[in-house]
Amino acid sequence: MKPAIVRNIERPDADLVRRLGEAECRDCGNVGEPAVVTSAVDIASDAGDGMTAPGLAEEVEQALARKPSRTARTSPLEEAVRILHRGRHYLWSSVYLLVGDRLVRAASLGPENTCDSMELSEGIVGRAARTGVPQTVADVSSDPDYRAAVPQTACEFAAPIKIAAHVFGVLNVESAEAGALGSEDRVLIKSAAGRLARFLSGGGKYLMRKAAELGPARVTPFRPMKQQPRSAAPKDMRAAAGAKTRP
Repeated sequence: MKPAIVRNIERPDADLVRRLGEAECRDCGNVGEPAVVTSAVDIASDAGDGMTAPGLAEEVEQALARKPSRTARTSPLEEAVRILHRGRHYLWSSVYLLVGDRLVRAASLGPENTCDSMELSEGIVGRAARTGVPQTVADVSSDPDYRAAVPQTACEFAAPIKIAAHVFGVLNVESAEAGALGSEDRVLIKSAAGRLARFLSGGGKYLMRKAAELGPARVTPFRPMKQQPRSAAPKDMRAAAGAKTRP
């Protein structure tokens, strides 16, 4: 499917907003819930590398649909994270899979950290898995549940990877700019999380088994890092890219 291009428009495309909203609800298994998209202008803004949110979601779908190869250097989960991370220029992007009562990191891109696993009671990611509800934190310094894995993080969005009430894990993205994760990011990440859930319930079951096998080796206490003062935190790649393109 050719991605819809909504750049250089002055008025919201009501049909595009409706279709994206329906796709979001369908992918998340929350049909009937109101979409968070407010206008096609929001959808077109800040798209990384010229790729729209629908285009990135389609890329994730295609990556998950490819047949596994023994020679592949990355897993489908790692490829999905790579598409989202580079397409939207997030500071930190990750997938955590639920193994028993812990979340085990299965894929990530961004600054190195030691957060390989965590309990359901820990952090924004843990809260998303525990409640089964997407978590939007515009300013992590104001959220008592936040645990710093990446010191530069200023805002975070975590979407449960689930079908109905069955939670497989969490798709999480972070930015170094407070409030930078807007409606387009939320629609995209929730849609991608829905696609990941369908994959993990079907052809990707082997990755859940692999996580369960590796999980015990990654059971280490989560040691939050000291968060950088806001003034010292460098802006992420997307903020820098936007500054170059905006008048």
